[in-house]
Amino acid sequence: MAIKPTDATLILAATARTTRFLTSDTLGGWLIADPAREWARQREAPTREQTQWVGGRLERVAVPTDFSPDHGWRSKLVSGLDCPYCVGTWVGFAAITSYLVARRWPATLAVWRFLAAGLGMNYVIGHVSSRID
Repeated sequence: MAIKPTDATLILAATARTTRFLTSDTLGGWLIADPAREWARQREAPTREQTQWVGGRLERVAVPTDFSPDHGWRSKLVSGLDCPYCVGTWVGFAAITSYLVARRWPATLAVWRFLAAGLGMNYVIGHVSSRID
């Protein structure tokens, strides 16, 4: 069974909005990108020793250096969050997969269409309002 043109439009709109959320929006950074960068930095960034106050006394502690996408696989993976083409590909695959799963049950497909339409509406409204204001 093929994807209906209206559903294909909803997939496109939901993918566009979700991709923008993950790659450009401040809230997406707070919720996804920043914690992911911190996760990668803590596990891969080389450390240097530094003197800090710990429990009321001076101690030598290992402090991570700045984040760099060249450190390891986690950092390279996280650096892809800045690329709308990379993120858009995976979000698109997820949108298509969620549609294919949702269309097995009419009630689930109705909820999927509602959510996808809401994301698409939000995307269009955001672009239109930014040009009007």
